[in-house]
Amino acid sequence: DEVVLEAESEFEKRKLKVDAAEAELQEITQRIETLQQNIMLSRRLRDLARQKAIEADAETQQLRDQYWKELSAGQAATETGAKMEAAQSRLRGAEEESQETSDHLEELQNSMMMMRGDQVGAIQRTEQLRRELDQAQAALNAVSRPWSPHRIERWLTNQGVRILSVIIGAFLVLWLALALRQRFAVFVIDRIGRGTSDERENRARTLVGVFHSTFVTFVYTVASVLILEALGFSVAPFLGGAAVLGLAVAFGAQSLIKDYFTGFIVLLEQQYMLNDVVKINNLTGQVEHITLRMTVLRDLEGSVHFIPHGQITFVTNMTHGWSRAVFDIQISYESDIDRATLILMELARDLRREAAYASLITQEPALLGVDSLGPNGVTIKFHITTRPLQQWTVKREMLRRIKQRFDQEGIVIPYPQLQLRYGTESNEVSGPPLPPNPLLS
Repeated sequence: DEVVLEAESEFEKRKLKVDAAEAELQEITQRIETLQQNIMLSRRLRDLARQKAIEADAETQQLRDQYWKELSAGQAATETGAKMEAAQSRLRGAEEESQETSDHLEELQNSMMMMRGDQVGAIQRTEQLRRELDQAQAALNAVSRPWSPHRIERWLTNQGVRILSVIIGAFLVLWLALALRQRFAVFVIDRIGRGTSDERENRARTLVGVFHSTFVTFVYTVASVLILEALGFSVAPFLGGAAVLGLAVAFGAQSLIKDYFTGFIVLLEQQYMLNDVVKINNLTGQVEHITLRMTVLRDLEGSVHFIPHGQITFVTNMTHGWSRAVFDIQISYESDIDRATLILMELARDLRREAAYASLITQEPALLGVDSLGPNGVTIKFHITTRPLQQWTVKREMLRRIKQRFDQEGIVIPYPQLQLRYGTESNEVSGPPLPPNPLLS
């Protein structure tokens, strides 16, 4: 970080200047203390010299008075004169010493005044340098913070541009994949040669949807790895850890892997596609969504079932290629079977010729004949082949017309009946009379 290094360098320079100023101030302070001690000593020496001069002056004055008295008395004052000269000599020496100490003291005091001025200047310079040091410290702290403006600017200039490029690239790739999705679906439809156009369209939509989801997941994964690298994270340890974690998950989530593998087989074999009506295990519904892991069914009641592919044991596709509406029509034993059969075939052919149902029915109705003789009536079976998902529409309309026509022709559709007989006819088994029922009396 060049800005941080520059701020650190500036801080170090300021700190060196502050250290030098503080050292200079310390040196001046020590010199002032030494001068104060010398001044105190010089004052003592001056006072001592002055005291000596006073004492020598007093002694000289006393000897002078004694000298003149002796001269006035006609006495020989030789000895007193000698003493007076010696006292005068000491006086001169004391005055000279006092003058010298006074001059030296004056010099020391002048030096003290100059030193005091230097001390004041050193204090001011030190304080100024300390303020500059504090400013440099504040500037260093400001540029050293993670969210400092220069770091944000640098991050936006370097990593930000890379991350933005990755995001824009991923967006463009996803947009291109979404734009080409329809063309890819058309290509897949052209390649799928089996089934009707709607069935091929559903299969193509399913495959394209699964491939698109897988591709989107792949793009997101690659973009996330590139963004982590741009943010400064080391992806290699992460990938290594992910590999180890994936191995552990593979052992612990075998059913999940089974779901994906089975889903791949389902899509590869095209067992069922979107909008197909299938029966998976014991659940019946229309396929709403398919992923590699699960299939989503919605039953007739609107309930949604999420079925993992690993739990699928068998699949019954009711709309694979074509569908068939199967009819089991019962008539009473008293009705004319041949007449009922002709009416059923006539109704089926008329329905196929109508414009609203002509596109739904793909083949002529097929009569299978009498299927069973039941306790309530005779069952006639026939079927109509339709397009996928249209067998229920055709069957409902066909049953409505059969009921109306049978009512017109007098053909009875039987329903379970129970007859109770009580008597003593010869063809009936007689027995002891039943006891009276108190509830009916």
